[in-house]
Amino acid sequence: MHRFLAFFVAVLITPILALSSQPVITDVDWESACGGSNIRVTRVDGYILSIDAEVEHYSEGRQWVCHFVNGQIISALYRHFTVKRKMAPGHTDDGAFTTEQHDDVVKTFHFPNHKLTGMDKELGDDLQDVITRANQKG
Repeated sequence: MHRFLAFFVAVLITPILALSSQPVITDVDWESACGGSNIRVTRVDGYILSIDAEVEHYSEGRQWVCHFVNGQIISALYRHFTVKRKMAPGHTDDGAFTTEQHDDVVKTFHFPNHKLTGMDKELGDDLQDVITRANQKG
């Protein structure tokens, strides 16, 4: 009887799992930066599920990690870091270097009403730019 019940449940669940959408990941340009820049957007059923955006300039960088429910933002983590460049070991003549990132600001935000509130204007504008760019490809 247990085998029949397990088989019956499997027959019911398999079509549901087959209809579930797979995550779709896209990469979007953010801003010009010598160390690179990218906005990685994860969507399920056409809705944004998460955004991971990072940009690294010569001496500083920023990162946003955002979470969404039904395409509406619910939380974000902001990280600002300094970048230190050092000559790569054994590469004194070719200009190769390594980089180290050191966090100097980390902030989290919760958006229960899905509005970008509770942050200063500069951070709000930066996050809005990331979200707008993420929505351009979808």
